Amino acid sequence: MKQSHEIIILAPLRKVFAAASDVVRWPEFLPHYRFNRFLTHKANGGVVKMSCVRAGVVVTWVSAYRIDPRAQQLHFEHLRSTLSATRGMKVLWNFDDLGDDSTRLSIHFDLRRRFPFLAPALADLLMGKYFFRYVARQTLAGFKRKLESQAHGRVLELPAGFK
Repeated sequence: MKQSHEIIILAPLRKVFAAASDVVRWPEFLPHYRFNRFLTHKANGGVVKMSCVRAGVVVTWVSAYRIDPRAQQLHFEHLRSTLSATRGMKVLWNFDDLGDDSTRLSIHFDLRRRFPFLAPALADLLMGKYFFRYVARQTLAGFKRKLESQAHGRVLELPAGFK
């Protein structure tokens, strides 16, 4: 199962990349995140335990996390998760400078593991549409809201479909 989601943020790439790289601060402005904590920490990442909620369903996972400032990317590989649902999933964040102080932020999910207790179509629906899509869209919208409100000194409305 592969998915990609993106948004344009009216803020310079360096600010968007810095905010996204600081994973432990995400829950401060992303209300669907319960917590993000480093289990081990290195200059370029580490192992982080993260938790999100979607309609009362709490999902927690542990990821190897790597910051690649040269390529302007963040890499996550899920090592453990609730019910092993996302174990093995790779998540790539790309940051593209669009000029004029705007940045394209895209999140790519790649989960090759299938769920033996679910039919593939049902697994794609539950994990892909119900959880991954929701988390990605809420996360992108949260970064847009945070960074654009800082840049313009006010809270901006989100584009349709990102609320």
